[in-house]
This record gives sequence, C-alpha cells and structure tokens, in this order.
Amino acid sequence: MKYYIAFLLTFSFSHCFAQKEIFVDSAFYYFHHANYPRAIKAYKELIAKTHYSYQMEMLALCYERTDSVEQEKAILEKAINAKDGLSMGITARCSWTLADIYLREKNYQKALSLYDVYEEKFKHSRMPDINRLAHNLDRENARSKCFEALNMTDSAVNILTPYIFCTYRNLRHLFSFFDPNDPANLRDSLHHDSVCARYLTLLKKLHNNRDIKAALKKADADFVYKESLEYSQNDNFLTKNVNCSFYFYGIKINYCDFGESDLKEKLLAETSQNPVFTKAYHLEKLRQLPLYKMIMALPD
Repeated sequence: MKYYIAFLLTFSFSHCFAQKEIFVDSAFYYFHHANYPRAIKAYKELIAKTHYSYQMEMLALCYERTDSVEQEKAILEKAINAKDGLSMGITARCSWTLADIYLREKNYQKALSLYDVYEEKFKHSRMPDINRLAHNLDRENARSKCFEALNMTDSAVNILTPYIFCTYRNLRHLFSFFDPNDPANLRDSLHHDSVCARYLTLLKKLHNNRDIKAALKKADADFVYKESLEYSQNDNFLTKNVNCSFYFYGIKINYCDFGESDLKEKLLAETSQNPVFTKAYHLEKLRQLPLYKMIMALPD
C-alpha cells in the first residue's frame, strides 16, 4: 500500500509536537529531496526519542527507496507491533505493505496472515474515508493471488466474486472526472480489465465456458432492483434509496447501493424522470461491465 498521507502526517506532527518540529521537518526535507541516507539517520534518531509508529513507516519507505528490503521488513514489523496512540491506522498500512512484500517473495502464507492483520487493524483505525468497494477489490485481488499460488482456486475465485462485478464509476477514486481520454484513467481502467481477465482465467479452471455463460445469464434474469423511501420526522424531507443485487455461483453481489435526498415534492418529481431509478438502467450498466462482456464473448 502506498504511503499516500505521509506529507499530511508530517505536517500534523510538526505542529502538534512543536518541540520536535525541526527534527521532523529536517527528516522529511531529506526524504523529499531523495537524500535517503540522511533521511534514514534522521528518522532513526526520531524513533529513538519518540517511538512514534509514523516515523517507523517513513523509515521503512526510505529503505524501500534504497532497495533495502530486509531493513524495510524489520522496521515494518516494529511498526505493526508499536503501542503508541497513533499506531492503529499506521500499522494497518504497514501490515498491507509488509504483506505485499511477502507476496512478491512468494511467502504466501505469511502474506495472507498479514492481509488479515491489516483488515483487523483497519476496522479500528480512523483512516480517511475511502471507496470501500475499490479498497475491498484491491485487498481481495492480492489475497486471491496467494490462494491461486497455493492451488486453492475455489478460494481465489470466491473472495473476488463479491467485488469483481463493478463499473469504472464504482471505482471513482481511480478515475478523475471519468474522462476516458485521460492517460491516468486509461491506465487504471486497463488495470481493472486485467484483474477481470485474471478472475475469468481462474473461473475457467473450475467451470467450462458454457456453464459460466449460463450462470451469468441466470444472474441477469434474476437481477433484483429495490427502492425504498425514508422520510424525515416532519415528512417534508425525503431520501430515495436504491439497491441492486444478484447471485453468481451462489455468491450474493451487492451491485449498486445509493440514495438521493431532497425536499419531498422536488425529489419525487425529479426521480420520476430520472432513468437511474429504473431496473432497466442498472441492468444495462451490468451488461456493459468489462467482466460481463468477457464472459459473454467466450466460445461455447
């Protein structure tokens, strides 16, 4: 997992702990200017004085940048076991990072155990709000690779199935403004397509093409669209909720779950003309998914 809030945390530490401001700023200055030996020395000094797991995370990142894998693993282990008050969210990220290292090293059992540690710590962390669907898909894709390498194809497929049927828009944090011509969006959509292709390759180890297509057609035919209304106490304010789901090989997939809120009369008038509030709209979106198209293109 990338250390995507490193700068934010450094800024917070430098202001919350004024007496250590110069040390934190100096360490990050060296890191930011790619002077990793000086950054490593500075972060080691900070860890000796504060034992903050954040400093361990940054030190691990310095080791990563210098290809010092064993040192990186050692400091990540320390960060995961840190007991300071800020450790839960940071140790969650460190667990994911360390799991990824063991996955690359083909130590699949160790990687799986650390992905479990990550998920447990993440539940209790105060991490910034994220796209949970994309988060779960990333995690389960990594775990699925471990199960695949351990010849546990059933598990590799089953843990991915609840998340693999998703649109690019569901992964909205990856796609700025949903512009298909944006190079970053193209890169991420190609990555998503590759995950779908890998999932289908696994699925074909368990089922033949005809059965896979039949299972998808059944999911299409049994697609469930539900609406519900929630009123405020004075009944003037209304929330209209939509939930779509289907089953694929016995596994429930919550395909769509959202709501819109406004004054009752305005919302009812607007949603009555909005195609988003129809089963046909969401069925068509399902049929445009990368995985849906890949399956339907399979030869019989």
